[in-house]
Formats: sequence, structure tokens, C-alpha cells
Amino acid sequence: MAGLRLGPLLRYVDWESGSTATVWVEASRPCTVEVRCADGASGASPTFSVAGHHYALVVVEGLTPGSTTAYEVLIGSRRVWPPEDTRLPPSTITTPPAATPAGPGKGAAESAGASSDGVRISFGSCRWAAAPGG
Repeated sequence: MAGLRLGPLLRYVDWESGSTATVWVEASRPCTVEVRCADGASGASPTFSVAGHHYALVVVEGLTPGSTTAYEVLIGSRRVWPPEDTRLPPSTITTPPAATPAGPGKGAAESAGASSDGVRISFGSCRWAAAPGG
């Protein structure tokens, strides 16, 4: 049975529509990975293999623009994320407001009064050097 090796990692959110996002995972073997959101949005993708590693890029469709929704990852019908015994808050996808004919919706920085003219970059990792809290 396949398991979650790395991830999930929110890779992309569509700035124009605010209704799709892509989540990356690495599985322990070939399988189909599904992402289900609390608001009903979802997506599924089979893994692809590179040098013996099995990755999936799951496109989540049906997100509500301008919202934040929790999500879970399933391999087969088994939930693999979040872990059953986690004390951490749920993983979430936050989408920008939908674009209008005048251009993209107001982003979080602009809504908070900051300029959104600059480039914003975020990064993350799903690995750690030591177990959390240890």
C-alpha cells in the first residue's frame, strides 16, 4: 500500500480565477493521490515517476475565490494527511478574490493597505532535521 513520503506542499494558486490550486506530494510507490477540501473542492492525479521517486501534482478545482479552506490528502481511500494524531492546525488553501475585467482582485497585501506592486515569494519544505518538539 502506498504512503505519503513528502508533502503536501501548496505549489500554486491561480491568481486570475481564484478557483484552482496545485498541491505537490511524493508517495512511496505508484498510486492515485486525491486532495479534498472542506468546502467541497477537490482533485485527483496519478503519480509520475522520476529516478524511482513517485510524485503527484494534484490540481484542486472548485475553490471559492477570496476564501480559506482546509484540505486533506488521500491515497486510495485512506487519509494520509493530516496525520491522525496531529496537534497542528489544519493545512489550508487561501485563494485571492476573483479577477474583474479591470484586472486581478485585491490581494492580501493590498487589502491590508500595503502596495501589491512588488514581487512576493514564499517557499516551504516538508522535511525537518529533527522531529517537531524534539
